[in-house]
Amino acid sequence: ADLRNNYNEILYLPNEYVYLSSSTTNFYAEYIVMGYTIDSLSINENVKTYSFYCEQGYSYSVSWLDSFEGYSELNSLMKSQSITGNLVDVKVSGFSTNGNIIFDSIDAGYIQPQSFTADETGYYTIRVEPYGSNNYGYFAIKFEQN
Repeated sequence: ADLRNNYNEILYLPNEYVYLSSSTTNFYAEYIVMGYTIDSLSINENVKTYSFYCEQGYSYSVSWLDSFEGYSELNSLMKSQSITGNLVDVKVSGFSTNGNIIFDSIDAGYIQPQSFTADETGYYTIRVEPYGSNNYGYFAIKFEQN
């Protein structure tokens, strides 16, 4: 199955991200703080996917805050937007525009973000899943050009 379908689409702009569309949530720009997109997984939701535009030869990184790593920063971002709720531990995977795996099921991405160089121009996809079963709550993810 093509894991790039049914995604939340993120458009890269220098130092910020603008939300375009979502198949699962009504998500608004006020949830984008300091480059991090704050989102959540619900009890019955096993995955959130995002895409962002990359140009061949440029380097990019993906970092995230969750209940495992970066939780103090995530709590601060949520508080600044008056968002309350549980935090979730997530694992993150990345796919190139042709569906090749860039990184797979990485648990921690705050201290050591996942970096890659785009091998072709197009939309790359990030898949976020709960690290354990029956986990739900908030996380934040950030895509940036290095």
